[in-house]
Amino acid sequence: MQDCPEPESAHRSRTSASGGWRPWWAVLAWIAVLLPTIWLRPPVNHFWGFDEQVYAVVGDGLNHGLAPYRDLWDNKGLAWYALFALILRFLGHQASSINATVILLVAVIQVLIYRVVRQIPLSRLVAFGAAGIFGLASVMCGRELNSEIGVLVGSIAGFWLALIGAQRTNMWAWLGAGLMVGLGASCKVVGALDLAGLLVLATLWPAAINPHWNWRLMHRFLPCLLGVAIVPAVSALWCALHDALGPMIELVLGFTTAQAGVVPINLDFVGQVFRWCWHLTTLSPHLWLPALVGLVVAIQLVRQSAASSPAQRTNRAVMGALLVWTGAGLTGALAGRRFGPGYYHYWWQLYAPLAVLAAVGLEHIWRKWATQLQWRRAAVLLVFALLLLVGLRPTNPKGRIADWATILAHQESPMPYQLVGQYVAAHSGPTDHIFVWARSPAVYFFAQRLPATPYIFCLPLTALYSGTARPYDAHQDWRRWATDFDAHKPLYVVDGSEPESAGPAWQLAHHPPLVERISNYELETIIAGYRILRRKDSGR
Repeated sequence: MQDCPEPESAHRSRTSASGGWRPWWAVLAWIAVLLPTIWLRPPVNHFWGFDEQVYAVVGDGLNHGLAPYRDLWDNKGLAWYALFALILRFLGHQASSINATVILLVAVIQVLIYRVVRQIPLSRLVAFGAAGIFGLASVMCGRELNSEIGVLVGSIAGFWLALIGAQRTNMWAWLGAGLMVGLGASCKVVGALDLAGLLVLATLWPAAINPHWNWRLMHRFLPCLLGVAIVPAVSALWCALHDALGPMIELVLGFTTAQAGVVPINLDFVGQVFRWCWHLTTLSPHLWLPALVGLVVAIQLVRQSAASSPAQRTNRAVMGALLVWTGAGLTGALAGRRFGPGYYHYWWQLYAPLAVLAAVGLEHIWRKWATQLQWRRAAVLLVFALLLLVGLRPTNPKGRIADWATILAHQESPMPYQLVGQYVAAHSGPTDHIFVWARSPAVYFFAQRLPATPYIFCLPLTALYSGTARPYDAHQDWRRWATDFDAHKPLYVVDGSEPESAGPAWQLAHHPPLVERISNYELETIIAGYRILRRKDSGR
């Protein structure tokens, strides 16, 4: 078993004999952990992805008394909108607040990865390596503040607290573990799948490291289940008090189910998964290839028939916990049924356990091939240098450095939706409503004007969500849209169907209710292709 990752006691004796951790190790560790988070996204960038625009508008509406689901149409959990509301309230009503939060949360995830690996326990080298590898891999998941990041923070914090609870027989830790998973599930429904991983961990981990463990599962299951239920219960209570419980159930549960559909378990689906994993491997070889080695090591150790010594039992439990965590992350990633460019963020949940497996795999290779201490140091430096070069390679023709240079040189160059929002803000009053057609909800954010209808983007009205297991019907939404539009009489209608066109379904002429109502509007100006229409009877 010399090739298997060593338990903490063995690692401590080895590092003590070699003089402990020297400063150059610390410098290397900080580079591995922090550099990827800084590279992830320039905080001065004005650009937001579509999802971020939606979340920012809903969070901003929450700060101004609007209720998600009732007043603003979207299908993520209330906790995620609350996070955006807090960001905008305390960090400022600006794009850089959200952009900087991406870097902060990735750093938090890296710290949590380090703590989980040390709690298992594995060596500091594996812990720092896993955190650094995740930072590099996170660049490939996109630089947007997507809800999958919230799911990952909740799940990894939950696994960390579960490990503490299992080792110390601490029911409060199990309560906290369930609370964190419930928080992740309240960001996006797929986070609830991590509960299965927690319960498996609660069952197997204590007995794996201690054959005389008392199997009183309720001391772990009940606090864990209670913790999971707290955040959704609070969210449901808040929605009930704001007349939004029905819409919340319809969107968060009903619509999400219709959008995701039922995962088909057949050869075609398996082929899709393998083809997509191969694509991800080509994008992040520094993550997937060593993770494959770590997976083989973990499976071999878990299948070991005899584990008589404490070190062997600990190693089996360590690898079993990693496999459980990986399985939970894979299940959450597959639940979205998104295989194609543009959906890399759906795999955030899997990238954290893969990063740990990758670090385990690299350590396994180092111990197998480098037996002398000086060769180990050289191997460590070489591997980390290669990982940095591979992980930070340009992912587009301009590259990351060109991206930074362009942004820093044009910090004051706003995006089109910012220009449109500023124009509307300058030519309307604080109590005026507006309506934006297409996929630029950020116009509401920069205009700081209330939306005339809950539909802050056009997808639910164009029925582009059809074709799922339960096709989504847009007719009911058009009826509600017409009622709200007539009640609020928006001063401006912003038409982005030309610069953002995704086909005929986005054109105004294809939607009679919209055509009928904009007949009372006239073209005032065009900014970056966006037609800004003003109500004729509004005066000047």
